[in-house]
Amino acid sequence: MWNLDPGGMDPNKDLPLMANTADIRVRHYNLNLSVSFEKHVLSGNVTLFLETANAKESAEGVHVSPNDDVGGAPPPAKRGRKNSTAKAAKRQRGQSSTNAANAWNNNFTFILDSCDISVSKVEEVFITPSGADQKHTHSSSNNVDKSRPCVCSQPLTDVLGFRRNDFATRNKKFVESTTHTGRPLQFAVEPWCVRIWKEGVTEAKNFPSCIKIYYQTKPNGKSLTWAFDQAGRECVFTQGAWINNRSLFPCQEPPGAMATWQATIHAPAGWVALMSGDQEAQTTQQQNGSRAYSYHTNMPVPASVLALAIGYWKSADVPVPDAKQRTMITTCRRQIFPSAELDRYPKTDCDHEPWPCRINRTDQPVVPSRIYAPASILPMAVTEFAEYIPRYMSALFEMLGAHPFPRLDVVIMPKCFASIGLASPSIVFVSQTLITGDGSLRPRLAHEISHSWFGILIGAKDWTEEWLSEGFATYMEDPTHALAEGWTQQQFKEYSNLRSLIRFHALKAELQNTVAELQIMRPMGKGGGSLPQGGKAFVKNGLNPDKWFLQVHYLKGYFLLQYLAKHIGAAQLLNVIRAYVHKYHGKLVLSKEIFTLMFDMYPNLKSKGITMDMIYKDWLDCSGMPKALREEDFTQGNSLVQQVNDVFQKWLDIDRYHKRPLKPSKKKPKIDIPAVEPPLPTQKLSPDQLTLLMEQFLTLNNRISSKTLASLKETYKLCTANPESRHRWCELVTKHYYADGYGDIRLFLLEDQAMGVYLYGELMAHEDPVQQFLAEVCFQAVSKEMDRGCYNTVHQMLYGNKTNGYLYEKLKR
Repeated sequence: MWNLDPGGMDPNKDLPLMANTADIRVRHYNLNLSVSFEKHVLSGNVTLFLETANAKESAEGVHVSPNDDVGGAPPPAKRGRKNSTAKAAKRQRGQSSTNAANAWNNNFTFILDSCDISVSKVEEVFITPSGADQKHTHSSSNNVDKSRPCVCSQPLTDVLGFRRNDFATRNKKFVESTTHTGRPLQFAVEPWCVRIWKEGVTEAKNFPSCIKIYYQTKPNGKSLTWAFDQAGRECVFTQGAWINNRSLFPCQEPPGAMATWQATIHAPAGWVALMSGDQEAQTTQQQNGSRAYSYHTNMPVPASVLALAIGYWKSADVPVPDAKQRTMITTCRRQIFPSAELDRYPKTDCDHEPWPCRINRTDQPVVPSRIYAPASILPMAVTEFAEYIPRYMSALFEMLGAHPFPRLDVVIMPKCFASIGLASPSIVFVSQTLITGDGSLRPRLAHEISHSWFGILIGAKDWTEEWLSEGFATYMEDPTHALAEGWTQQQFKEYSNLRSLIRFHALKAELQNTVAELQIMRPMGKGGGSLPQGGKAFVKNGLNPDKWFLQVHYLKGYFLLQYLAKHIGAAQLLNVIRAYVHKYHGKLVLSKEIFTLMFDMYPNLKSKGITMDMIYKDWLDCSGMPKALREEDFTQGNSLVQQVNDVFQKWLDIDRYHKRPLKPSKKKPKIDIPAVEPPLPTQKLSPDQLTLLMEQFLTLNNRISSKTLASLKETYKLCTANPESRHRWCELVTKHYYADGYGDIRLFLLEDQAMGVYLYGELMAHEDPVQQFLAEVCFQAVSKEMDRGCYNTVHQMLYGNKTNGYLYEKLKR
């Protein structure tokens, strides 16, 4: 999570962490924001409830001395404008008694991570309640001084008068406190943080325990994406950006700084505000015609997992599966994983902060769910997902236990959404790309739902160890889908190996085109998650645009778990994963936790040469393809793969015929050419088999004839195939300069923006003027609605440091 080399931060690639979490922790956020689609801003306030960090938090948190220059590097340059480091680094002040650069040096400074936020004022809120019920306090001191504001050294349970596990009273007290009077505090806004101090307060323990920040987001803030949905109506959503939520609200960014939160979002009439939260929103009609949506969570989570989406969307309830389907999934799980000890799991004693934990629930395999989308595409989304959302939840219940949250909303995002999916507590954003009509990309939804356990219920203490969430979620895709379909063990094995082979090819291609530094799954090594006293803290490669589109952590993490399953058995690995969920739920972990647990449960692994040091050396701490990973492991004895191989050979014969010399030659040809044109293959392929077939064509070094490409397109209707196959078809078109397929590329880049970034690079890499012109025209068509991260990456591919490309300028003239 943090680099250990003081002063070693690369301002162009590394994300600075400014919040001094070793001194003070935010225990609760209360957001009150209104959306303006005209101005592209959210405005309002956030109230923070604070306590001094305990000994453990102080040891693990970020230390910042009063004289440290924590201004950090400015944010990346804004779209279409040159970046001015000097101007961006200039501090903007409010309510300050002096213009001196270090006016706060004699006072304790509370620092929050933020970026692209305009702060108008900061107040100390007097939260000491009159007549507080001292029976509800757990402190040894029952003499809270009600004549003065409260400070961080006082527990919030004492200050507000609630029991730690009385969540209703706790949330009510937080809301009431936001209405209390306040007194101005001094603050300074810097490129990467907000500093707040109170004159005369020199220690964290005497800093106010409640502050309110009045602010407004900026239209160019990178935490929010302002867009138009498929019906042409405006919407806004949190993108899961490089900077997480720090341009949505000032917060403590390090994942160890977990807090609960409440939020009230005011949206125009007809628009709906969706958020991660424990329950459905409580809505209130406002006098001005707008509607207020109120959410809360009682589970402490990092600020980065809060998700918000506001759009003119309609919803459909997801039906609950009947008992027959539930029995089918249970029977299927027992057949596929016969030795998994999942029917008898002891009750878990929770070892985390108090919250309504669901880990021991056995009576709710499916939680209430809804699908949100513009009215025009809601029926398609319901057809694609409604039946399988509860099936996937039931399957995950069989393998992992109760869903961690009491509800789940699935939101179909605009086509500019830069990801296939993005999971947050109780809500999942998915790309319209997943609506294929044939259900072939449904397993990606299973991936996102499994993030409720991997990435949210159990988080990574070191943000650079992404494989702990993405590798596990990828691994759970196949068994979850198999259980949902009711497959036999043999069907599951062949399907999983087929998809493993596709992933193998994807990993191989990615490793060939990725710098070694970004191929390492544990870049912080043994130091991950720790921080020395002093020095700057930052996330390694947290701002590196190349990292945003990589799947190395997904794929290498997946194959590592596959490798372990091969040696201890898939059912046994599932036992380990289930035990891991029960032991570490509600906590942040490093890689060593899962491996320590695995070796405790199956110590005989060491006799097979599998040790923790070996795993680190061969999988986590090195670049390149792991030596133990072999393609033949997924092809041997697989009838699905063999069918694709047979079909591929038939296409090679067809291609040889199409490339035969028009005139007879006396020389004997180097290859056998069929005397007559071979018939087209009639073997029907599944969408995954078609993807593998396209992958095999991409491995060919020889030119494929235009006639063969035309036959391929017509035989498999590639212009309407699922996005995985169409993406590879577009790669083939680019590789072989097949002009009749350029229209397919254009359509893909316009409609499937979540998967199109790589194609821009392919079009530019061939240095063909027509392909480069195609890339520029497509980019100009979608640039205004494109996600900022995608925009910057593609702009760099096309133009480098230039504003516009030569070909596009020539076209305009």
